[in-house]
Amino acid sequence: MLSGFSKESLSQDVADQQSKYVVPMVCGLGLIAAVTAFLMGGDIFTALTVLSGVLIVGAGITPAFVSALPLSQAQKELSRMGGAVLGYRAVEEYSDVNSMLISANDLFRTNDVTLYGIKTFSNMAIDRAILDATSVLCETKSILGGIFLNIISDRKDYLDPVDTLIYEDGMGISAWIKDRRVLVGSRELMINHNIDVPSRDYESRYLAQNRNLIYLSAAGELSAVFVVGVKGNDDSRNMLVDLYNHDITAIVKTVDPILTKSQLAEIFDMPEDAFRVIPSRLHKEEEILSDSEEALSGAVSNNGTFPAYLYSVLAAKLLHRKINLTQLVSCVAVGLGVLLFIVFTALKSVSQLSPATLCIYEGAWLVVLWAISKARKIIS
Repeated sequence: MLSGFSKESLSQDVADQQSKYVVPMVCGLGLIAAVTAFLMGGDIFTALTVLSGVLIVGAGITPAFVSALPLSQAQKELSRMGGAVLGYRAVEEYSDVNSMLISANDLFRTNDVTLYGIKTFSNMAIDRAILDATSVLCETKSILGGIFLNIISDRKDYLDPVDTLIYEDGMGISAWIKDRRVLVGSRELMINHNIDVPSRDYESRYLAQNRNLIYLSAAGELSAVFVVGVKGNDDSRNMLVDLYNHDITAIVKTVDPILTKSQLAEIFDMPEDAFRVIPSRLHKEEEILSDSEEALSGAVSNNGTFPAYLYSVLAAKLLHRKINLTQLVSCVAVGLGVLLFIVFTALKSVSQLSPATLCIYEGAWLVVLWAISKARKIIS
């Protein structure tokens, strides 16, 4: 069960908040209309009819559906992928979300990363180079870890224990394997640690079609270079576009030097301002904030998959705009209904407003609310 299900589902919505102002106003207008009808020659029954009619229209049926219809429609879409937005309080709380934390592993699948070649140096055995790189990359949850695990047939028992992992912003990872310091990262990482690297001309022989070079150094010497390529998949791009179109920045957590802000923008063919990359100094803080053990409200929840996580938050934000629109329509329905009663009172034609007429009037506005709630899907 989701924590606080009943509390969140039955939380006060915008119509409840609005009623504290609408009810006194409608009561006042109803009394004025009733007194006017009586003074214009009507009897007490006409006055009471006008009063009750104004109160009925002022209360109306539409306020009860202002939040319910959009929430119901959103939940039909979210439930297919395992997400939930329980009530209006959650919608209000998430209405100003402007960023989402995303792991690079959620954006890229294993087949989005390709290993095109390996070149070893310093008489390094290729199997040793692969094991060193795989040990470090899998420990840090790099998007490159999967392709190296495939090489060793997912035999994690072959991997060595890794100690003292340090991520250096935009360059790569340093770690200790037994008594050897191992570096996995970009050319800049090697130069920063005084490791000799090939010339740019040598590199250019391997760089083509958006391929990248990942260097491996062990015990102070360059051991190998891996030629890798990364492509974006359509599903991830579509979700990122949905975020960007609704003013939400993707804050990506990654330890891969090939996933800078500019490179993410190039891979997914999007503007650079759609992305931010968490600097290494904030990784520990992010882990603390993301690893909460206390019981929290399940107001906005998901089943742990990336699409459910993304669209449950996006739905909560978009629902706020949709509910504001249905609230406006409900106010128009109430206001127009009260105005019609006042006009018919002035024309001494209140008798024409029968119960059937009121039911048709309320039903028509309810159809309008339903149409608005169905008009724009959150998940395309």
